[in-house]
Amino acid sequence: MHHAHSVQFDLTYLEQVSNWKKKQSSWPCCPGAAYYQKPARSTLTSLSSYRFTKPVSMCSSCGTPQAALTGPTTLNEQCKPSSDGEVVISGSSSTGPGSRPFASVLWSMGSTPEGGTPTSFQDAMSDANNRNSLNLNLNGGMVNELAPGDYTLKLTVTSFLGTSSSVEHSFTKQSGNTSPSVSIAASDALYSRGIALEVSVSTQDVLCSGNQVNFLWSCDLHRLGQKEVCSILDGIGIRSRASLFIPSTTLATSGIQVGDRLTFNLSASYVGVGSSTNTSQTVDVLGDKLIARLQGPSGDVQMGGKDETIVFSAQNSEDPSDPSDRMEPMRYKFHCERIQDELTPCFKDVDYFGTVISGYQWLVNTSLFAEPDVQYFIYVTIAKGRDGVNRRSASATKVVIPRTREVIHTEITRFCPGDASCASQHVSVNPLALSVLVKLENIEDVDISSLKYRWSYPQDQVQRLGVQLDNSNTRGGVESEDIIILPGPAQPNSGRLIVQCQVVLPDGRLSASAISISSRGPPVCGSKEGCLRIPRNESTFPDNAFVANAVGWSNEGPLKFEFGYMSEDGAYKIVQPLSQKRTFTYKAEVGSHRPYVCADGGDGGRACAESSFVLREPATDYTAQQLMSTLKDINFAALLMTGDDAAIWEAAHNIISHLSAASSQELELNPEDQAFVETLLEDASAAVGSISSSEVADAGVGVSAINTENSLGRQGMQVNSSRTLQNTAVGLRLLERAQDLALDIETAGNAMENSYSAVTSINARARSLLAPSSAQEKARRMDSNFASIGRQLARITLPGSSYHIQRGSTTLATLRTSSSESLSTAKISPSRSEDGPSAHFLSRSFPSWCSKNIECSKQDLFAAIVMYFLDPFPYIDATLNLKEVLQERNVTDIEVVSGIIEVQLGYEGKANQLLCDENNTEGCQLQLQLPLQDMYNASKSHACVRIVPSVEAYQAVSNTTQVAAPTFNGELPMGSCTSGGLGKHVIIQYTKPSANEIQPRPERPERTRSKAFNVYVTVDVAVNRSIETGQLASQVAKEQLMSDISQALAVGLYRLDSKLMGDGRGQMCADCVKAETLEVLDSGFSLVTLALYLPDDVSTGSKEAFKGEISAAPLVDLLSESEFADKVIEVRLQQNDNDGNGVELQPEPSPGSGRGDDGDDDSSNENAVIGGAVGGAVGGALLIAIIAAASIYVCKRRMRLGGEKEEACVRNSNPLYKPDDRATVHIERFSTSFNQPGRNNVGREAASSMPHIDLEEGRNN
Repeated sequence: MHHAHSVQFDLTYLEQVSNWKKKQSSWPCCPGAAYYQKPARSTLTSLSSYRFTKPVSMCSSCGTPQAALTGPTTLNEQCKPSSDGEVVISGSSSTGPGSRPFASVLWSMGSTPEGGTPTSFQDAMSDANNRNSLNLNLNGGMVNELAPGDYTLKLTVTSFLGTSSSVEHSFTKQSGNTSPSVSIAASDALYSRGIALEVSVSTQDVLCSGNQVNFLWSCDLHRLGQKEVCSILDGIGIRSRASLFIPSTTLATSGIQVGDRLTFNLSASYVGVGSSTNTSQTVDVLGDKLIARLQGPSGDVQMGGKDETIVFSAQNSEDPSDPSDRMEPMRYKFHCERIQDELTPCFKDVDYFGTVISGYQWLVNTSLFAEPDVQYFIYVTIAKGRDGVNRRSASATKVVIPRTREVIHTEITRFCPGDASCASQHVSVNPLALSVLVKLENIEDVDISSLKYRWSYPQDQVQRLGVQLDNSNTRGGVESEDIIILPGPAQPNSGRLIVQCQVVLPDGRLSASAISISSRGPPVCGSKEGCLRIPRNESTFPDNAFVANAVGWSNEGPLKFEFGYMSEDGAYKIVQPLSQKRTFTYKAEVGSHRPYVCADGGDGGRACAESSFVLREPATDYTAQQLMSTLKDINFAALLMTGDDAAIWEAAHNIISHLSAASSQELELNPEDQAFVETLLEDASAAVGSISSSEVADAGVGVSAINTENSLGRQGMQVNSSRTLQNTAVGLRLLERAQDLALDIETAGNAMENSYSAVTSINARARSLLAPSSAQEKARRMDSNFASIGRQLARITLPGSSYHIQRGSTTLATLRTSSSESLSTAKISPSRSEDGPSAHFLSRSFPSWCSKNIECSKQDLFAAIVMYFLDPFPYIDATLNLKEVLQERNVTDIEVVSGIIEVQLGYEGKANQLLCDENNTEGCQLQLQLPLQDMYNASKSHACVRIVPSVEAYQAVSNTTQVAAPTFNGELPMGSCTSGGLGKHVIIQYTKPSANEIQPRPERPERTRSKAFNVYVTVDVAVNRSIETGQLASQVAKEQLMSDISQALAVGLYRLDSKLMGDGRGQMCADCVKAETLEVLDSGFSLVTLALYLPDDVSTGSKEAFKGEISAAPLVDLLSESEFADKVIEVRLQQNDNDGNGVELQPEPSPGSGRGDDGDDDSSNENAVIGGAVGGAVGGALLIAIIAAASIYVCKRRMRLGGEKEEACVRNSNPLYKPDDRATVHIERFSTSFNQPGRNNVGREAASSMPHIDLEEGRNN
């Protein structure tokens, strides 16, 4: 059917119409329409008008849609069919004219085996037709109802013009599960991004078969209609991972060119089974959008004089598909236009066109501009390819204003998130970040800070947009060197935008600059019904699957899709990172949800649509047995055999959904089920690690790894801290090296939470039981993760803006500016609060130093990263010299009284360095503000200590900082200190020695000593389960336990007799007790043999009397300073002459001793009090020591599915596990102070409110 219309055109043009050339149009919907080509400007004179009418029509040959279908070519019988949409046959890659939604979508069945199409299948097609759905979702029951044989499915789409297109998809229903069901999701690929072939594998098929799936790929290359050899898959061979990614470097080395068509053939089979499933996918290799860059002056230029010849260069323009122009040389074309009057020539001489050098440089004589004080566009257009689909072009523009006076040069620069340059076109839904640079090379004694700025739009643009730049449509206002124009009325959806800035010098001189920016819109949702379709919007748990389809999206280039949830504050929580798959199944938690999908064009263009659904609470008869039945069907080892990463993510979200529902129902799990759930979560985390470390892992895997690890860690179970740190680190690395996906705010927050909680969730007692090397390792790994988060967020922070993230007791902020001057005037607060932790520069010494420093002066942008950690001890425990860094001698009672604030500058090589160099420290300082903790004591001395990484640990550097008197935010004191360096800072307090204490003492000769007694100490020690058993074997050292016992015994004996155990100068003799050997007894206890040295001038009687004192002393007093002697079994002394007169000391009964001499358990009185001192590793003193063979208490976190977290301890002897062991543990508040003789420990308090727990059974890790 043809619909004729008449369209009236009004043209205002110049009088010599004979020079205008009429051309026939190739517009797809308008045959016979006309347009006119403008003549050369030199022939144009006066203005005239012309009106004409031209018929246009809609016809069957115009705007024909293209139907497309993807889906599995093989379907198998499912051994455990579910109601989920297990199989998706998708037509969502079908396209229609004008990006409009289809008027109708019709699914129908073509050929079928005998028996026809089951009713359930027909119902599914009818439902899709009624909803105009481009996706056909088949659950397991529908698949099983299909008779074995070959089927042909047909999809017909009809456009809004009434034109139609059909496509067929064939699949085979197998009689047995002899090969897996697979399908490929892929779309046309931009050359620079490589080719991603995302394969979906039927999880049911693999679980039913129990076999590993192997994948074998091959390819065909078609170029200009001819088939050629395809070598891009050479050497890949058989793989166990389903999806395949071919980077652009491989495309280049294989000779692939823009415009090539590749067909990828996949053969999937079970290991050891002969048959296979075969499918294929065709991909067209598209050229990326060219990036035009034009360098040269902008704004005011002087006509003649110093600016007589100005040079514009497009040499840095780029083809991302062909950076070296190997495939085809770049073409350049320059021209000039007046902004207000594009038909009037730019130059006085109409024949003048400047001078082109090397094709990419244009030299212009400014004295030949037609008029001064007029804005001119200087254009460059770059191009590759010829007319047709392979032609690509882009333009860049400069705005110059010729002046007859001497000018000050200024230049406006556009900035975009990330380190790469901006694309040629700005996407109007994104903030537009600009910065003006004033070039003062020929002007002396100008204080940059005194410059004044004013941003605005030209008046004709204001009339067109109906808005001028002001504080309401910009971030930070219009009177600074940086401006961010917010999306909305101030940004047109498409077209050209001119932004100008006027700069005023202190002496009143003016300089003007302008920039012209081409903008376009994001991907378009063309459906009135919305572009996120979810067939149902409510369900009741445990039916927690909601299938979502992305439909109706259009864009200039290929799209990828991201699925997730929107939070109440509008934040996007990613569940499925960007991929080519247009369908996603949400495994939801109970509650109301706002799912979203975002269509991403990859060059800053992004648009989103949302929907809603509700998952209601389970019925009241939902039981723990039902929960466990579901969870026991999840087998990560089997899921890994599918080679399909999506199966792992879906299973992890399914676990989270069910545990969340179980918690809301307050289900009780028995110990066996609790152990199973804990193991399942461990398996899930291990599977996440396996995927993240695979060769096909990309940035999307990194996002999923971080977010899934975070969700698993919130389920109330024991977290494997090492694996959490590792998975998070791998995810961050994948994101940091990615080019097409950046770290988003929500994922960054999850990475912070993962890293911090993995270390701080280990309580203080447990941390004290970590060997120093382990404490240092965990701190360094956490530090590395936070550094990566800071770098990545700084990279996407626009100049003049900041990011703030708070997760638990950690906060992080980034600030980015276009100059060191702007940075030096900023106050950066991670918490956004004026009274919270913050950092700012004390003076402008830093920009002065930066301008003279080679590396600093090269920076185009400056980023500051500020982090605050409420709990300082992960880093304090790993710092070796806190006490030594204090300038005063003999200080005591050292305490940490603040969290840690860290400040870094985001350019390479600057981390943890001095703010300026050693010769420029005066005035080049930061002022830091930190909340002080309750233990702060104003009567004590205080210091602000800077902590930086060393080779293996952390060290406090020289105390160059000072602490000011605290201010108060309400009742909370705030500490303030200055520092000349970057890094971590913490405030500590201590007691100075009194004048009498530091008076020199008269020297007394040291007393010679000899070994008087052998001392045999038998102890039982404890360790927390949150330190993995595997770690213990490598961390513990006999020397550490021996050192701990010897120091504790020396302190205990010194308290008994300070004369015998003193050094003659009023101090404890540090070498009077020496550990010699350590033996692990059959009972699992540890026997330490020590030597006790007493002065030679002491009589035998005095020694015997001292032995008697030791005999009478309570054992708890003798070894009260031990870090791990939870129970002292016995202490036995023997004279060194081996005369057999040793004195055996029997242990006093104490609550919780629970064992007789024979080592048998007494389960009725098996209590252990976890207490004692907790300290850091400072001043070279290594805390903690435990040997792997010692009998230990292994404490682990348990989950009671009512939301209550419990901690319990299980007695366990390494390396053998005794399943019948029992233990009851009481956990008390404990604290230590710092002034323990013979120790350099940072003291602090740690508390636990864990309940008294009886354990049925222990389980070894």
